[in-house]
Amino acid sequence: MIFKTVLTLIGIILAVPALAFSPQSGIWVIDSEITGKPGRGMQIDVQDGVLVFTYFGYKANGSPTFYLGSGPLANNSFQAILSEYGNGTAVGGVFRDAAEIGSPGAVSLAFTSSTKGTMTLPGEPEKSISRGTFSDISRLINRTFAGQTYGIGAFASDSTLFKFQVGNGVMKLARVALFTGTCNFDGTYTTAGATLNAIGTYLCSDLSNGTFQATGISVDDNGLYTATFYRTPANTSTGIKEVHSGMP
Repeated sequence: MIFKTVLTLIGIILAVPALAFSPQSGIWVIDSEITGKPGRGMQIDVQDGVLVFTYFGYKANGSPTFYLGSGPLANNSFQAILSEYGNGTAVGGVFRDAAEIGSPGAVSLAFTSSTKGTMTLPGEPEKSISRGTFSDISRLINRTFAGQTYGIGAFASDSTLFKFQVGNGVMKLARVALFTGTCNFDGTYTTAGATLNAIGTYLCSDLSNGTFQATGISVDDNGLYTATFYRTPANTSTGIKEVHSGMP
């Protein structure tokens, strides 16, 4: 039974097309250093193919410091010289420009998904990093959204209700489209920074069925739900991509 489950999951992964991604902007952490206590971390922001990397940590004597580097993000990789700054505006003080006071060397990043990757800091071995998570995104998704599904049927989009039941790692979604009918998705999900990813099986009202992989399931600050679902029908290995968008 376990062997069959593993083969099924491998089949889901191999059946869908390669997924394009960009690293999620926000707080990132070093996986091996997550202890629930104060530590060090990074902030990553990507705009128009340029990545800005900010590191906050400590010097050997324990004093805090931060480094800044920026450059192009290409082939899911990034490298830049880190700069240290000082003599800037103090909290409550009069404004003054900071100045670069040194550099510890270069940083290298390589991303395997929008929320996972590796980092190599000067004088340190490569370490796994991930997008920091500090909220339960599933509670924002556990509702009904009205919007559009793009990529199904004969139309560019189809008016749709997305009815979610999400919790404890289990996801159920009834996608009720006006023209193309209903599809029920049943599976499990994992948290990925500010989003959820899911895998499982689906059954539609036209009796089509198969497996699915969903990425980027999220709800933004305005309540907008977005996600991309890749369906693989049982009788073919060709994936069907559908994009969701809706509001509560």
